[in-house]
Amino acid sequence: SGAMEGIRFLFCEPLLRALLILLTIFILALGVVNVGEVFLVTEELGASYFIYGLVGTAFALGALLGSTGSASAKIPESKHVHIVIFGLILLSVAVLGIALAWHWGAVLAFSLIAGIGNSIINAYAVGIFINRSDSAIQGRILAGVSGVVNIGLISAMGLAGVTIGIFGVREVLFAGGLLSIGVLAILTPAVLRHAPRVA
Repeated sequence: SGAMEGIRFLFCEPLLRALLILLTIFILALGVVNVGEVFLVTEELGASYFIYGLVGTAFALGALLGSTGSASAKIPESKHVHIVIFGLILLSVAVLGIALAWHWGAVLAFSLIAGIGNSIINAYAVGIFINRSDSAIQGRILAGVSGVVNIGLISAMGLAGVTIGIFGVREVLFAGGLLSIGVLAILTPAVLRHAPRVA
């Protein structure tokens, strides 16, 4: 299929391969937030569903701020990979902060940070995939990336449901944050090694 052709191309290009592996494992590590956040806010912290709605609004506001900043910033292509890594760091810190939150107000703040990090990753990672891809099969490449991301999200949500029931929501969120930081520490050197250099 077209998506499989795109994935084959991605795994033949060192930077795109390293970045796709990093993002995929990151999605698996952090996807638990989508499931766990509602239990943390409403059950652990005793907030109302209205407050939980505000948490979602904070994430959306962060995403808006991040995408607006990304669109207006004039950052050279050689730095795009570094910006993606920065977005991943923001997201990791946000998940750890949410896991350790002592009040729903802290969850609001960290959700805002998560939204900023997520939008930065989306903006610059997609740009990297487009700029480094063969223009003749860009659509297939993006379809391949989308397929991998969606599979990761679905897998993470299913895994989160099981693990939260066994270990508890804070424990699973904290483990997801730690795992994401570990993945960054292990895979970031490989990503940066293949990043474009300033001429």
